[in-house]
Amino acid sequence: MKRRTVLCSVAGLQALIVGLAASGAQAQQAAAPQAAPDNQIGEVVVTAQKRTENLRDTPVSVAVVAPKQLEAAGVATLDDLGKAVPSLVASPATTTLRPFYTLRGVSTNVITVGSPSGVAVMLDGVTLAPESLAARQLTDIASAEVLRGPQSTLGGRTASIGVINIVTRKPSNVFEGRASISATTDSEVRAQAFVAGPISDNVGFSLSGFRNRTEFVTRNLATGDNDVSKAAGVRGKLLFKPKDGLDVTLSANYVDARDIGQFQAFVQIDPTARFRGSFAQSEALVGVTPSRSNTDYNTITTPGQHTKDQLYSAVVNYEVGDFTFSSITAKSHEDRDLRYDVYGQKIDWASRLSGGTYSWNNIQRSQLQLDGFSQEFRVASHDLSFGRVLAGLYYDHSKTGFQFDRPAFGTPIPLGAYREANNKSYAAYVRADFKLTDSTTLITGLRYNHDKIGYVYNLQYNTTPASNTTPFTRKGSDSFNTVVGDVTLKQDIGARANVYVTYSRGYKPKVYNLDATVTATNTFNPVNKEQVDNFEGGLKGDYFDRRVSLSLATFYTTYKNFQVQAVDPTTTVPTFQLTNAGKASTRGVELDTTVRPTHSLTLNGSLAYVDAKYDKFVGATCYSGQTAADGCTTVSGASFQNLSGARLSNSPRWKFNAGAEQRFDLSSDLELTLGGVVNYQSKINFDPNRNPLATQDGYAIVNLSASVGRPDQSWSVTAFVNNVGDKLYLSNISDVGGRWGNKAALAGWYGRDARRYAGVRLDAKF
Repeated sequence: MKRRTVLCSVAGLQALIVGLAASGAQAQQAAAPQAAPDNQIGEVVVTAQKRTENLRDTPVSVAVVAPKQLEAAGVATLDDLGKAVPSLVASPATTTLRPFYTLRGVSTNVITVGSPSGVAVMLDGVTLAPESLAARQLTDIASAEVLRGPQSTLGGRTASIGVINIVTRKPSNVFEGRASISATTDSEVRAQAFVAGPISDNVGFSLSGFRNRTEFVTRNLATGDNDVSKAAGVRGKLLFKPKDGLDVTLSANYVDARDIGQFQAFVQIDPTARFRGSFAQSEALVGVTPSRSNTDYNTITTPGQHTKDQLYSAVVNYEVGDFTFSSITAKSHEDRDLRYDVYGQKIDWASRLSGGTYSWNNIQRSQLQLDGFSQEFRVASHDLSFGRVLAGLYYDHSKTGFQFDRPAFGTPIPLGAYREANNKSYAAYVRADFKLTDSTTLITGLRYNHDKIGYVYNLQYNTTPASNTTPFTRKGSDSFNTVVGDVTLKQDIGARANVYVTYSRGYKPKVYNLDATVTATNTFNPVNKEQVDNFEGGLKGDYFDRRVSLSLATFYTTYKNFQVQAVDPTTTVPTFQLTNAGKASTRGVELDTTVRPTHSLTLNGSLAYVDAKYDKFVGATCYSGQTAADGCTTVSGASFQNLSGARLSNSPRWKFNAGAEQRFDLSSDLELTLGGVVNYQSKINFDPNRNPLATQDGYAIVNLSASVGRPDQSWSVTAFVNNVGDKLYLSNISDVGGRWGNKAALAGWYGRDARRYAGVRLDAKF
């Protein structure tokens, strides 16, 4: 019955969409003579579907965010991209093994190495490893594209939820450059520069670099310092055009990033809770009072992480008649050293337990090496008599090595192990557009994927002393085939509007949970692959002589054998359990619009309503302190809860952003620009186990700016204030009650703009 109601609602929305499209088309046909070009909204292109297409003509829900919009929303890294794209929620990537993204209310916070998160992150069309931070710093970019909903036909094994594609600036045939530097009242400094131009008649180049330093609101009382994120990097490109129709682009990227600190603080602890059930809070949390406004922590030593990323690619395009043949070759490497404080407290409990024989500073070390290689060959046609075709072959090999050390000798939890995920993917895909009539297009796609997954697990020590351990090494592998595809019917309405309906099938591959308990002889099979079915309908168009741009999408998506990984909070050290929930689903509406009533005023807004839930998930982990009255059932010593019907974690029901920019002519060569952005997010629960305490209430953030500069944008000076209302909010909450006698204990991460700050930015270009 519920499913029928949902489908009827979607059908009703589709009828509304068609009505809106028709009225918009009529309004466009009856519009006054064409206005001046600067009164119109510019064309927006998208590249993530392996063609360069107008956003309006792409029958998929896509958000394309320009650098100016990112600046206005206070977005400097992928961690904050959700401020500009309401369907997206990004968890903090500071001092974590991997970034996590939730799209349309769905995510798989799978921390085990080698497992796709479901949201593929691409840099200039190259898919990165799920643990990679290579695209985290949003500098030197032309746009950020977010494709919402499953994209498995073209994205393969990594795109069961969606795609984030970061598009960087290209070489130019004219000499040009730009630079920007900013400083804020809370000690953030950011600088970047870009230059491009011709080397000869058939060779062009681009070169960019950046450096930044950002302080966060969390502070380590042991040092008196706020947590700091630093990064620097360079990117270079060479474009060769040896003959007409042939171009070759070589690209090299390097980023060095450091996160110094814990980036989290205790935001709630039961007053009766004792660390490990034995030590008083006054001893463990010296100077720290857990509360929803607490930003302090106190550790024995300073945690943090250091990451070095390299990415190299070669893109060849050769146009022959009506066809373009392309080759995309990419190689990536990342080294990461993560020193994570397991407990975030002051007691050397290894020394206390062993009477001083051993000592441990609560730091566990994770050293990752990510190596990736991909090769894609594809052919794309121009418009042919029947339509157009895109086809390709794809190969990907990713290997993630993970050396883990927790030298907690004298306690029950020492562990040293090397884990390796070794995955290969072979694919062939085809997509064809068939012109049924001048205004009706049928688009079909099919992909065959052959996946090989393998692992190595080498236990080095898990006893005190380490020499008492019996080490072992075990290996395993599996392979499987998957066929996915999609079909879309698109109907043009007027010259610049269309409606579409789509069905697509996607998947997420099997995965070995290398964070599970592994022995020399226990049964260790991969978690089953996930099946995704997506139904989507939408409207896209430009109206009123291109003064209004509107995109509206409705969707209903089901996930069978939904992969879920949750931390068991009842254990004294994090235990990660990965399983297949029976089924999950999400449904909702997305709206993106830009309005330009005059040549000097631009309004834009985006909205997402998302209802994402577990349709069936019986054996979920209980949260810390959960009782039988709260729904935690214990059978034969094993505790679990039934989350069927519960909302998915990291999934607010409502999110929207709205912005306005007004320009004023001060003189013939000077203008003033005033801008404002508001971001709203409704209540969100961060815990996969649905601990009701791990909730952030709804909040709104307002950013304001004023800029003075030349109309040709050759220079400008901007003053800005972000989080004008000084709203303190949490961007993630973790249940850590197992470390506190299985009583309520929560640690929280704060957003970059969790406190009000002001700044000045100088931009110049030529």
